[in-house]
Amino acid sequence: MKTERITDRWVDLWYVDPCEVDDPRLLELYSGHLDAAEQLRHRRFVFLRDRHSFLVSRTLVRTVLSRYADLPPRDWTFRLNPYGRPEIDRPEDMRSLRFSLSHTQGLIVCSVTRDLDIGVDVENTTSRIEAMAVAEDCFAADELAALLRVPDKVRRGRFFELWTLKESYLKARGLGLSLPLDQFWFEIADGVPIRITFGSAIDDDPAAWQFALLTPSPVHQLALAVGRGHGPDCRIALRKTIPLVC
Repeated sequence: MKTERITDRWVDLWYVDPCEVDDPRLLELYSGHLDAAEQLRHRRFVFLRDRHSFLVSRTLVRTVLSRYADLPPRDWTFRLNPYGRPEIDRPEDMRSLRFSLSHTQGLIVCSVTRDLDIGVDVENTTSRIEAMAVAEDCFAADELAALLRVPDKVRRGRFFELWTLKESYLKARGLGLSLPLDQFWFEIADGVPIRITFGSAIDDDPAAWQFALLTPSPVHQLALAVGRGHGPDCRIALRKTIPLVC
């Protein structure tokens, strides 16, 4: 596998449609890349679709990381932080690589950068989620008010933009739901950068964050959060792949 270069001002987003990975020989190769704990989790899934998604997602992480290090995909080991976020355990000298993984029906995404907090979330906008019910339960008052001002025909799309942004920030912070969802909110407007505001319960600096919204397919909304500090914005690239193929 060719080793690629990545700096602390680059973010690569690699995505795969799990439905396009159906070659039994390729899936057997994927299975051989899982460690013992991953093998056990893989076997425990009841539904074939969930088992398949897990296999592809874990192989995606391993193969993406190996693009930036001279290390075979099967040799990575991982650990969970106290809130359950996966991080590189070994090799120790590769811990500067930071990654975030998200999956939904029809798409799996792995973001990777160096030395920066990063979070990615992707959602299938055709899902049966009750958008306004979720917004009323989880959004900050300013977010909910702004959502209600959006025309009906585009309101559901705006909901997914806001929801994925909130999830991406939570993942980047690595603190799970210990951060209250109604204590940070986003403003989205044409022609200006996405803005985040924090309530009194969250000690963070809005200027230290970069956010992006992307649409890797007509039915998928993706959001990225990067804790890039007060330096320039990161370069972001969206790249399609099939692990161990391209």
